[in-house]
Amino acid sequence: RIQHPTITKMLPILIFYNFGNALASGIQKPMLKDMGYTLSDIALYSGLLGSFTALLGALIAAILLSRFPRREMLFLFGLAQTFSISLFLVFLFTQNLIVLNSALGLEHLFGTMATVGLFALMMDCAEVEFAAVDYTIFASVVVITTGLAKLSSGLVAQMIGYLGLFGIASILSGLGAFFVA
Repeated sequence: RIQHPTITKMLPILIFYNFGNALASGIQKPMLKDMGYTLSDIALYSGLLGSFTALLGALIAAILLSRFPRREMLFLFGLAQTFSISLFLVFLFTQNLIVLNSALGLEHLFGTMATVGLFALMMDCAEVEFAAVDYTIFASVVVITTGLAKLSSGLVAQMIGYLGLFGIASILSGLGAFFVA
């Protein structure tokens, strides 16, 4: 099944769509710790704010995906996700707490919307008689590439700094959005 056109057609989307976001999200907490934020601050900003906005993002995505074409929504979610990642660049220049909270909240909101949209598209593209196998392959590719992106985030940040990492993550996220266009 892995070489079936249904699978191979989806591979670029599955590999690239969430890669930039995963690269960015993998380094957020270590970056905050390096910048002197306490663990309580990180838990509040990333944990509580992030959890709330992620739940909100799932709800908004479900509503939009039920009313509008999936690919168009996936493209818009990808652009929104790219915008939220780019806010970390603004934060790194300004060190403004409002910008940081906006970046964290919007990254969770739009990142979740993008993920919900991607998984809905995966369900749509799975062939009925092989739905479980197709979906499992799709999900496995997403989990592997997301894991690799998060794993590499520390190394990338160490090599080129946080500014470079968020710049690359923004570009990759934007490119990922265009794979679904």
